[in-house]
Amino acid sequence: MNRQTPDARARLAVALDLPDHAALLAMARRVAPEAGILKLGLEAFVAEGPSLVRTLVESGAGVFLDLKLHDIPNTVSRAAAAAVRTGASIVNC
Repeated sequence: MNRQTPDARARLAVALDLPDHAALLAMARRVAPEAGILKLGLEAFVAEGPSLVRTLVESGAGVFLDLKLHDIPNTVSRAAAAAVRTGASIVNC
């Protein structure tokens, strides 16, 4: 049963820090009705790639791509632009 208001759901982010693709997608399906944002960290992104972000976005989820980008400014700029093209709602630097 969904007891949260739409505003509460929008403010709730759930970290999907799981070891493999199947477990991550299963958790995403389980929490999506309650969470407005699903957070993917660097480990999942490197293991699964941009297609995982696109899969979550296509399912209707907001995605926080938590890559903690920090490098040469031009490199960060290009990497952040590439991350945004995945459809992620939030990318941190």
